[in-house]
Amino acid sequence: MSRTKAAARKGPAGRAYRENMKTPEGRQRNQENQKRNKEERKAAKAAKRAQHHAETSAPLQRLAGGSKEDAGKKRSAVIKEIGESMPLDSANVRSTTNNPSTSSTDAPKMGTELEKTHDVTSMSIISSSHIQQKVTRALDILSEYPTIPPAKPKVVMLYSKAAVASKMISVAEIVKREIVKNGGKWFQYNKLGQVMEEKRHKEGDAKKEKGAGADRSLAENEDEDAGHESEGGFETMKTPFERAIEGKPKIRAIPVMALCLSRVRIDSLRKDHTEQTNGLELPKR
Repeated sequence: MSRTKAAARKGPAGRAYRENMKTPEGRQRNQENQKRNKEERKAAKAAKRAQHHAETSAPLQRLAGGSKEDAGKKRSAVIKEIGESMPLDSANVRSTTNNPSTSSTDAPKMGTELEKTHDVTSMSIISSSHIQQKVTRALDILSEYPTIPPAKPKVVMLYSKAAVASKMISVAEIVKREIVKNGGKWFQYNKLGQVMEEKRHKEGDAKKEKGAGADRSLAENEDEDAGHESEGGFETMKTPFERAIEGKPKIRAIPVMALCLSRVRIDSLRKDHTEQTNGLELPKR
């Protein structure tokens, strides 16, 4: 804009420009021309971005075999199916301790196999769980240990996500300590795994983006009121992959841990999982 004004100040055109700017009508007409030119440049940039987006997104749509809306619906259906087929309970298992290089997308399960031979009670540990209540319930279940073992010995299975695994371990340690006080034996089996969970956006980030947008709008209005013409800021173009996944939910793997407590040895778990015990007898291999 400075170059345009400098050129207009020279020769007859410069004199006409200065005379025109002395009158209110001339200044108003000049501001209207600047505003119209600015809107035309914005429209041209928007059309160019739309054309570029159409050219880059067409191969992705052909590859997916449908439009972006159809791909989004398919993705949502898959996510829903995964969530229904892999809940965080004792019904899902795939060992990751035996093969660390293989990533598991299932929650650790030991209850399904044990239910055939043991009386399994599952207890979920979350951040709001009370340690005392969990310990009391586990002791009530494991304290019954008759002289003649029943057909299905009782087992308590604790499971939690990685963020609250320390609370689950605290519950298990207190239960084991109380069993030892009464002269009993305990057996513990650990299992690690993963569950797929949708990543949630934080409200703070949305508020920051909204506030930044309001500041930008206010700044643009002030510039237009002042009547100064300026070049629009360059917009960073997103890659075709970023545009294809825009607005889609993000899925991440959450580590989880399962822990079984029993008063008797469980051979089926001892072979595949970590075993801890206060018993002195050596296991038969």
